[in-house]
Amino acid sequence: MLQALRIRVPAAAETWIRECTDADQLTAWVERAATAKNIDEVLGR
Repeated sequence: MLQALRIRVPAAAETWIRECTDADQLTAWVERAATAKNIDEVLGR
């Protein structure tokens, strides 16, 4: 999804996202990604 939105994802962030097993956190990231302009907005940083 982030690739389709042309949001650059550093390797460390990609690892963190891929290793996440918390469904609520994953849902929050997907919701933020819909309007985010960068990875920091997606991850809530």
